[in-house]
Amino acid sequence: MMDETDTRKGSGQGAAPGGKPPREGWSLAFLTAMLCAGLLAFFLFDPASSGGFWVCPFHRITGWYCPGCGGQRALHELLHGHFAAALRLNPFAVLVFLPLAGAAFAAYALRVLGVMRPRPFALRNWQVILLLAAMLLFGVLRNVWGPPL
Repeated sequence: MMDETDTRKGSGQGAAPGGKPPREGWSLAFLTAMLCAGLLAFFLFDPASSGGFWVCPFHRITGWYCPGCGGQRALHELLHGHFAAALRLNPFAVLVFLPLAGAAFAAYALRVLGVMRPRPFALRNWQVILLLAAMLLFGVLRNVWGPPL
């Protein structure tokens, strides 16, 4: 017959201090390693002149710029400390997407590490609609005036 302590989640030998399963710690380590590797690639290689980076299928098919076009080059410029150049390439990515992605990663890391328990965060419908409307408006306006790509 099997021991009861082996079948319960969080008890037994596999549990980390505090009762959290170690799998979440490994996922944070893996995510952090992948993020660092990606940022290193964007730092070392310029997406404008290097091969192997994502090519926007929307731009390739239509010839128009999507709200994300220029985001990879903007990230490259940001990593080199060229904030104005990054803003010229894609202000939406620099001012909205990258800060949101960074905040999401920080909240996840703080929760997993047990440093801080962030308040529950949920976007309301009107916030999602506002974000999508801003992204759509940015996409339209950048095609009217033409981005400096």
